[in-house]
Amino acid sequence: MTNEQVEATKSAQGRRARRRGRDFERAVAKYLGGELVPLSGALGGKWSGDVTLTIGGQTYQIQTKRTKALTTQRRWLQHDGSDILVQANPREPVRKALVVMELETFRRLINCIQPEMPLEAP
Repeated sequence: MTNEQVEATKSAQGRRARRRGRDFERAVAKYLGGELVPLSGALGGKWSGDVTLTIGGQTYQIQTKRTKALTTQRRWLQHDGSDILVQANPREPVRKALVVMELETFRRLINCIQPEMPLEAP
């Protein structure tokens, strides 16, 4: 394989990865009733993140990542039927902990604040 062929293959793989990322961003925005951020947050500031979602009058920026690397978190959630996982670095304050849950659980929490949000998947 020539250098040009290798570069063409890498370029095609990069385009596919970006397309899959954009497709996932669109799916999350549609599922949650949010809006896509122009240029996937590359502008920064109020345009950070991939999706914006307003809940109870507060707007949140959502960063989306589609990865296979969540097997440990998923296993912890499924271990005893937990709905939400809180994970923290032991050297950081508890308020800096991360919350992991299935998107459907997140939608149900939002629905408690905004009952007009449909619970059926689009």
